[in-house]
Amino acid sequence: MTATTPSDTSALSGSERGRANKRWLFGPVTDLLLGCGVGYVLLIALVPWFGFELHTLAAIGLLSTLLIATPHYGATLLRVYASRSDLRKYALFTIYASAIVWLGFVVGLYDLRVGSFLITLYFTWSPWHYAGQNYGLAVMFLRRRGVPLPDRTKRLLYASFLLSYVLTFLTMHSVSGEASYGVGDFMGTRYYFLSLEIPAVSGVWSLFSVVLLAYLAATAAAAVLLLRSSAARELVPVACLAITQSLWFVVPHTWGWATGTLLESQTVAFLFTWAILGHSVQYLWVTTYYAVGTQSGRPRWAHLAATLAAGSVVWTLPALLFSAQWIGSHPYNMGLFLMIAAAVNLQHFVLDGAIWKLRDTGVGSVLLAQSGPDSASEASSAWPGWVSVTGWVVGIALFAIGLLGAWANISYDSARRGGDGLREASARERLVALGRDDPRFYLRDAKAAIREEDYGAANVAVMQSLSLYPTPEALFMLGSLYEREGRLDQALRAYRETVRLDAQAARAWGRAGVLLAGLGRYEAAIDALQRAAALAPDDETIGADLSRVRDSASLAVEAGETESP
Repeated sequence: MTATTPSDTSALSGSERGRANKRWLFGPVTDLLLGCGVGYVLLIALVPWFGFELHTLAAIGLLSTLLIATPHYGATLLRVYASRSDLRKYALFTIYASAIVWLGFVVGLYDLRVGSFLITLYFTWSPWHYAGQNYGLAVMFLRRRGVPLPDRTKRLLYASFLLSYVLTFLTMHSVSGEASYGVGDFMGTRYYFLSLEIPAVSGVWSLFSVVLLAYLAATAAAAVLLLRSSAARELVPVACLAITQSLWFVVPHTWGWATGTLLESQTVAFLFTWAILGHSVQYLWVTTYYAVGTQSGRPRWAHLAATLAAGSVVWTLPALLFSAQWIGSHPYNMGLFLMIAAAVNLQHFVLDGAIWKLRDTGVGSVLLAQSGPDSASEASSAWPGWVSVTGWVVGIALFAIGLLGAWANISYDSARRGGDGLREASARERLVALGRDDPRFYLRDAKAAIREEDYGAANVAVMQSLSLYPTPEALFMLGSLYEREGRLDQALRAYRETVRLDAQAARAWGRAGVLLAGLGRYEAAIDALQRAAALAPDDETIGADLSRVRDSASLAVEAGETESP
């Protein structure tokens, strides 16, 4: 697949494009809204005013991510893979590092420890990637405007963005950070966040407060030095970028630290999604300028379409190949999507760190409007035409599949909320056909069958759910069905499997305790019920069962009975 690159889409060199509009890339309105985060701030401010419900925001976020974040990844792929010369130039990253990432992805699908490490690395690296982009854009604007940037000022500016990331890092990896960033809470996966469990990040004189003061001092000092050397109007883009950075990371985490409030998983997901969208818009803005300059019309739209097609390949193809219905191990919404996100982003971070450096003569000549030849143009060489055509066909087809999947998911959730069984069934069929089968589909069938007292159908549905992907809920339901049929040994095994997958499953511990007591195994029964009571101290049924089993155990001891094996 080829993209619109400086060599084949623009008659202007990088220096000529820079001289055409040295202070801005596309112009003040476009640059401030898209590149500096003003549009992001306005959007976030308007969300409460519109009064969107949570499910509406989720649907908007899903479609926006598909249409905006996907091409942002594609822009990086086109930058290095659409040109054989760049592919060779950055071979360490385009071939070897990328291969390691995707090999880790495959291994991580079958090894929870490897997968959890990749996901943790993705979550931890993401804020730094965003901070690095904001800092790079700030330096770009300062240099384009001729603002003096001595080493001291540059170091303080860098420290401001770095320390804002450190605040996020501390929150993410604090002792309580797993509760805030535990991916299993909102992604329905078995993967877990490998928190470093950094102590003392709360309180007045905590590590967080020290870093926060350092951030405020560095930001203020950088602002003072810049204002001394330049007119305030020349610093507007930098100020907007600093505010955007603080809204993404400093403000929410400082609020949580100051109030002692842990950010709930849904809140984290919301903040993360909207930061991704804001970052993606920024990225497309600057990379489009690099690729086609200020040209509008067909060249610009062709480039953006190419980024969408390229991004769709890395997002949708793994979802099809590694679906739980084929050679994968996790359903799309229960681990696979998260693993794809980790792999795509880690490859993106690795490539970005290599190719977007302002000191690079090719990048600098375009983004800094420097004089001299556009070396990026000279280094480019396109692939044969058949490669381009094949790439376009595959990319467009995969984008269509991704769009259908997103729409089917939104339709399914909407139908469930509205109680429209026919539309729900239709959307479910489309999801299954697109490789997005979900064990929770069959659990809902089982619950419906139980309400109709059709326990045979319920058993079949539960087994279908378990054959696709074992979950604690399905195993507990299976145990309940076995228990109802008097198959107590099988019920006990199902409850044990439940707590093996989810040690926090209080009900499973409780039912296992009752069954163990019925088998005369009072010591194990009391242990299981005590675990259940610790997990659910307000559950009166568990408390009553524990008291009854203890009484039965005492009577058994008095009667000289022994536990059965």
